[in-house]
Amino acid sequence: VVASNLVTDDKGKITVKDLLPGEYYFKEIQAKEGYVLDGNPVPFTIKVGDDSKVTVSKENQIIQGTVELLKRDTEKDCCEGNFAMLKGAIFNLYKEDGSVVGDYTTDVNEKLVVTGLRPGNYYFVEKTAPEGYLLDTTPIPFEIVKDQKEVVSITRTNDIIKGSVELTKTDSETGEPIKNA
Repeated sequence: VVASNLVTDDKGKITVKDLLPGEYYFKEIQAKEGYVLDGNPVPFTIKVGDDSKVTVSKENQIIQGTVELLKRDTEKDCCEGNFAMLKGAIFNLYKEDGSVVGDYTTDVNEKLVVTGLRPGNYYFVEKTAPEGYLLDTTPIPFEIVKDQKEVVSITRTNDIIKGSVELTKTDSETGEPIKNA
């Protein structure tokens, strides 16, 4: 170890002077909060007789967030006593600026999961409701924050499309409607 506990300055740089010719490497041992630690070495060589500054670089990935959207039935107990499985709802995911991130569909477990989201504000908009349910296009906002460790969990409900029935009461001989029956 030639030098340890080196810390980048406000420009993200570390400078080490007076290195003898040879093979060296930087190795990250602690990442800044909100970034993924990458311990892969960054090798470089100081050549004999070369007094120029060797420049190497390394990028750190921001810790990215995950959102989970659960799709539920507002009636909670429809469908002959069984909980409705609201699979097949399709949502568009947008960044705050309105640009589309992608389309996502709820699975057999009534949820969709999106990983790898950079910090920022997002929103879902339902594009297709599950079969038998009313479409709800109200935006569903959420935020991914830097260094987020927890999954953002959102629950969204749909109203079932309700049927109706009409009974007409008539006189069996005349066919006339019977009022106040």
